[in-house]
Amino acid sequence: GVYDRKNPVRLDVLYGSTVYNPHGIATGGGNTATSARPGPDMHQGFGRTTGDRVLPVNDVTDLELFVFDSISLDAYEEWTAADLVVIGSGDLDITLSWTDYPAATYCSQCLIHDLDLNVIVTTPAGRVFQAYPNWGAAEEGTSPYAQQADTKNNIEKVALTTGTSALPLGSTVQISVAADGLAASDSQKFSLVATGKLGINTASPTPAPSLSPTEDPWVENLQVSCAVIVGGVTASQFE
Repeated sequence: GVYDRKNPVRLDVLYGSTVYNPHGIATGGGNTATSARPGPDMHQGFGRTTGDRVLPVNDVTDLELFVFDSISLDAYEEWTAADLVVIGSGDLDITLSWTDYPAATYCSQCLIHDLDLNVIVTTPAGRVFQAYPNWGAAEEGTSPYAQQADTKNNIEKVALTTGTSALPLGSTVQISVAADGLAASDSQKFSLVATGKLGINTASPTPAPSLSPTEDPWVENLQVSCAVIVGGVTASQFE
């Protein structure tokens, strides 16, 4: 399985976002026959990663992959992506990750830099709702779909199903990331990955330029040149 830590070692946060982004891979609790549910799970972490549920492999998957890498936020600043539009039915997964600073031993609030993933959905009928990270700030034993912000983890994920009455085709999905107070430095970098049957909403306003780096953070429709499964984690090389 794939396990995250409250006080993570330094890692490539873009790779982290991609690994954690599959929809419902974790197989559940100690007795998978009776307690299976989407991850994260206290026994198996984020579960196994299956390559064709993470990356748009030619002639294998029809999902789209949108990557926002090395975006930097100052304290109390917000970054907003271009609106995406739902063009098909299936799983929609949006994962935010960042490398946090080490917290004190025996800390009660161990997250030093708190970023918030915000996903606002607007249906063609005009219904607007916010999709919160699935596990949010839910305590152990409560629903993993608690409707509240996540203030404990440096991995946040929203998982939805498109093509339903609640999220029909033509709905727009607005993604933003907001920084709370930053105690250890003046800024915090993050990476975000979105997969699903999505397109760019050409009617949406031009997105604000990225704060840092200055180059365009979009990397759209990545093509896989090599994919190797190592210990249940997909290590991929892109061209």
